Amino acid sequence: VVVQETPHTCGPSSLLSILKAMAAYTGTEEELARRVGATAQSGTPPQGLAQGAREMGLQAELRTGLGRQDLAQLLKQGKGVILGIQAWRDLPAGTPSRSPIQDAVAWEQEWNSGHYVAPLGIHDHAYFMDPSLGNVFGQGGGEYGFIALDELESRWHDEDFVGHKLWRHSHAAVVISGPGGKSLPRIDPTKLRAGVLQIR
Repeated sequence: VVVQETPHTCGPSSLLSILKAMAAYTGTEEELARRVGATAQSGTPPQGLAQGAREMGLQAELRTGLGRQDLAQLLKQGKGVILGIQAWRDLPAGTPSRSPIQDAVAWEQEWNSGHYVAPLGIHDHAYFMDPSLGNVFGQGGGEYGFIALDELESRWHDEDFVGHKLWRHSHAAVVISGPGGKSLPRIDPTKLRAGVLQIR
């Protein structure tokens, strides 16, 4: 898992984890962030992540309207997947990625805590490569995280600027596969339980 280097590069670092697993990129997160259009003000548009993967010779597309079963099927097929979710709104004051919104707001109404993660599998929970966990907990490296399945449904949405227009999307994913449909190595999420942290 690649840990993000800045508060706004969760998208490039999620993509970097997938690119490294597919042996498709050897550059830095900083270089990749420039390529995909990441900015401190707006983060990274999902279209930029898909385009960045295509520039590395991979097949990539942005899909919308997906459900939990669609996600499980994509992962079973060995696709690299990046989701925009709502996360980490309750971080301690002073944490760079803290959202100012009140924690009492339901996840369905939260739009200011966008975060990219790369799902690994669905079992009793949804399991992810979360590029922020190493920074949040001061452990110096990316970690695996999980979200309860019913909570994933309410948190799987985000908003991004596409050009100068705000685009709100729900149940969207950047779906990536290698040339000729090359797939990612499968990871059994049940084997990760000992070292997995809850994504808040």
